[in-house]
Amino acid sequence: MNEADYSQKYKLYKDLIEKYLDENSVIFECPQKKVLESMRYSLMAGGKRIRPVFMFAFSELLGIPPHDMLPFAAAVEMIHTYSLIHDDLPVMDDDNLRRGKPSNHVVFGEATALLAGDAFLNKAFETMLDAVSKYEGEKLKNSVSAMKAIAEASGNMGMIAGQMVDIESEYKKITGDELRNMHINKTGALLKAACLAPVIMAGRYDLIRDVMIFSAYIGLMFQIKDDILDENGSEEILGKSAGSDRRRGKNTFVSVYGIKKCERFLNEYMEESVRIIKNVNEKIEVPIGDIRRKSDAAEFLRLLTMYLYNRNK
Repeated sequence: MNEADYSQKYKLYKDLIEKYLDENSVIFECPQKKVLESMRYSLMAGGKRIRPVFMFAFSELLGIPPHDMLPFAAAVEMIHTYSLIHDDLPVMDDDNLRRGKPSNHVVFGEATALLAGDAFLNKAFETMLDAVSKYEGEKLKNSVSAMKAIAEASGNMGMIAGQMVDIESEYKKITGDELRNMHINKTGALLKAACLAPVIMAGRYDLIRDVMIFSAYIGLMFQIKDDILDENGSEEILGKSAGSDRRRGKNTFVSVYGIKKCERFLNEYMEESVRIIKNVNEKIEVPIGDIRRKSDAAEFLRLLTMYLYNRNK
């Protein structure tokens, strides 16, 4: 797979989730119309759609049509969007800019933004349950397990746990291990769920350990890169306030380790992620036509990992 093929595949995956989200965030006349407008404003504000893209790539790697994972991919993106809306609130990180646009609470008010985030968490599970209710047998069992993984990742032992530790550690010195554990939950938990959901749906429980380790490395790599960009990037490129973590006294990989050590971590996690994908691919053969051969999804995942490693926003 060359760079052009990778870009085309990424666009295909992104267009797939964008279309689904667009069709499922229609604004209509009702007493609560303002909250629908608020939800759509943040959901369709752009972004990389990294979590759905990882989910589609793993589903293709395992021989599951990406279209079959759409309700789960949409749910993960809704939960991610709710976390961003709440993160930006004055009571949390107090950010007025998100993806180059005014934050949700700046446009719609704090109360509506809070309700929009709450609504997304509910809508995520409504979306998955609507799909799961049509399944039977082993597919039903596996899909419920995939939903459980997403629920755990977004709950008080996952994303919320990381956010709570982040808040409580402001203006305090924490260890590198504490910082890693915080971001394995805050940033990495939902990425892990996106990668694991198709593995569980395929019933490939033998791959769970490898994919969990891979997603942990990806989550840490993503956060370290974010911290470096927050320190060195510009507001125009990032689409959000640069240097905001430092101003709020937050612990970051840069503040704890410094830029040079962060760059070494980035390289290490990238290499480990690529190694694991190669190992996982060795265990998988995907039926294509009348023959069985390895899917190019593994190469896409490698290039996606490299994109996260090299990104500038």
